[in-house]
Amino acid sequence: MRAVSAAKSFLLSRWYREVPLRTVFWRDMIGVATALNILTGLAGIVLLVSGFPVVIALSVHFGLLPWNIFLFLAVWRGADRIAPSDALVVRTLAAVWLVAMVVI
Repeated sequence: MRAVSAAKSFLLSRWYREVPLRTVFWRDMIGVATALNILTGLAGIVLLVSGFPVVIALSVHFGLLPWNIFLFLAVWRGADRIAPSDALVVRTLAAVWLVAMVVI
């Protein structure tokens, strides 16, 4: 039960902009999520090459898509609190990142 509460707190703190945008963007999105996306992308390729059904390989590959969308939206919402010119840059980078993670 404690893990569920911690996960809920983690998600809500990002959604309600309680965590600095810098942390959500650089650590959560660029650092952790990018590493996880690379790992799941490689795992999907390994499964496909190993003869697993394509549906399973694609499920692994796209398994983090909801998480990626959540982080994108959290960054997008967090950019409301910074200068408009900086917000444009952050939102553009987040959108490019999201597209790149879908492709990876």
